[in-house]
Formats: sequence, structure tokens, C-alpha cells
Amino acid sequence: MAAEYGSQPLALSNATADLASATRSRLDFETDFIEILQNPQHRQFRTERLRDAVSARELTHEWLDAFNAELHSVGASMEDVMGGGRESALAFAESMPSTRVTISMKCSYHRNPQRSWSMNDVHDIDAASAAVAYCDAVLTDKHVWNAVTTARELQPMQTFMPRKPEQLGEWLDQIP
Repeated sequence: MAAEYGSQPLALSNATADLASATRSRLDFETDFIEILQNPQHRQFRTERLRDAVSARELTHEWLDAFNAELHSVGASMEDVMGGGRESALAFAESMPSTRVTISMKCSYHRNPQRSWSMNDVHDIDAASAAVAYCDAVLTDKHVWNAVTTARELQPMQTFMPRKPEQLGEWLDQIP
């Protein structure tokens, strides 16, 4: 195709650059959070209120602009949708299955102060949040497997998470 059309189409080059930049921005967002958690003033977030902090950051970073635009278009406010207070905002975040998985995985990763985040972590969370929330079975690496299977709040999803491909094969063989 390159020989026929010359170099890579500009639109594809721009899209690739935009994706790399967005992924980098999301990685920076998580590494910035590590610095916040390391601050002695914010120690309670890692030890007592990590899920609250991760949920709030997830909602504001990933959803706030889209929510505000939609709410504005119908003349509503965040309070109209979520009610007031921490509990209703958390319930709202938890009501979106893929967001629940994302928050759970980020909590698992941020619980370890020595963890170094990578671009692969961002991609893993993106893939697992959709797969675990909406698929019957997910085969993944040990880091994702551990983050998902140890999260009690994800157990109601009942996603089969085999550790080995053979286990997935056995599971598939049992499907009528």
C-alpha cells in the first residue's frame, strides 16, 4: 500500500500520534497520583480511602467533560443525576461495570507504593475493564488476574478468570 500511495496517510499518522499522546497523558495521571499518595498529608488515602480517591479521580479525569456537556444540553446538573455527597457519587461510579473494574484495578495497583506504572498498565486496564465487565471468561496475565480476582467488589460479575489456557479450554468444552 505504501508503494502505491506513498508514505503513511497523514490522518493515520495523526491518529497514531494522538493515541500515543493520550496514553502518555493517562500514564502521567497515574504517576502524578503516586506522588500525591506519597505525600504524608495524604497518607490516609492509600491506607483508608484509596477507593474513594481513585473513584473521584476516575470520574473527573475520564467522565467529567462528557457528563457536563450532556447535562448542559438537557439543562441538568451533576447533583440532579448523582444527588449530593460522597455515597451517591461512589454509587454512580460503581453503577458502570467497566468503570468499577477500572477503579478496582487502579486501587490494586496503587495499594503497592513500590509499583512502577507503565504504558502497558494503562492498556491492560482498558482491555480488562471491558472484558471483565462484559465477557463470560477472560484469560490474561498474572498482574491483571491478581488485581481482578482479589477484588471482592468484582465477584458479582462472575467472570471466569482461568490462570492457564488449558483451564479456559476445559471451561469452553463444558459449554453445551
